Amino acid sequence: MQLRGMIFDFDGTLGDTVPICIQAFQRTFHHYLGHLLPAQDIVAMFGPSEEGMLQRQLPQTWPQALDMYLEKYARTHATCRELFPGLLPLLTTLQGLGVRLGIVTGKGPRSASISAHMLGLDVFFIGRVDWLALDRGTLSQQDAIVRAARRTGLSATAIGQFFEQMSTAWMPIAGTVDLLHCLHVKGYPLFCLSNMHVASLAYLEQAYAFWAVFTGMVISCRVQLIKPEPANYAHVLAQYGLEASHTVFIDDTAVNLAAAAQLGIHSDQGVHDN
Repeated sequence: MQLRGMIFDFDGTLGDTVPICIQAFQRTFHHYLGHLLPAQDIVAMFGPSEEGMLQRQLPQTWPQALDMYLEKYARTHATCRELFPGLLPLLTTLQGLGVRLGIVTGKGPRSASISAHMLGLDVFFIGRVDWLALDRGTLSQQDAIVRAARRTGLSATAIGQFFEQMSTAWMPIAGTVDLLHCLHVKGYPLFCLSNMHVASLAYLEQAYAFWAVFTGMVISCRVQLIKPEPANYAHVLAQYGLEASHTVFIDDTAVNLAAAAQLGIHSDQGVHDN
């Protein structure tokens, strides 16, 4: 049999994300119920997505509770940014062999998007070509929705809702923002090099003020270049007259850091909330 596709579970299979789910639920329920639920009580609720769990337990306030849960989830996820050992080379090998990769999960779309980004998974799984084209700015969101609906059998409306939720799911990591301001005050020139599609970028630029600390920005959808392509790093160096040996690149994904290091840029993985 020729292997054409492989489907993975998410929580507890690709990364150690179950404890993150439990902690985020505990903190959210503690806020709304006034007491801390044991981990086994949280696990007993598993089955539906987090939206479904919160609707059952907090029928009157679940939308607000969902926002709190996602905030706690993203913050707690800062302590878990790596796949289980051996999975990164496995996924890389399967992708190189042309095996289509997919995830089946009970997670809601917003928490799944957070985890996929934190663990560096969004470059591996089905829809990767479209996702990269979105980031590169060569595919419109509407065209991506049509193609995803055709590929998955889901309605264009459902796919559109997912895109809308995903675009607004991004939240800043407090420790990173603090570091940005600290470096800015000390006079270090700061630059943003990011893979980001148009809708998410528009939301982030409108929602947060930390962009003001950057001397310059190279965003994939604006320059049609994406990490880890060497041309992307060469572009930012040339655009702003930077010397690789005097430049530090901070990113949360190993493959992006390795590509920068090949050009002589000093690399550091991740900045956590602590």
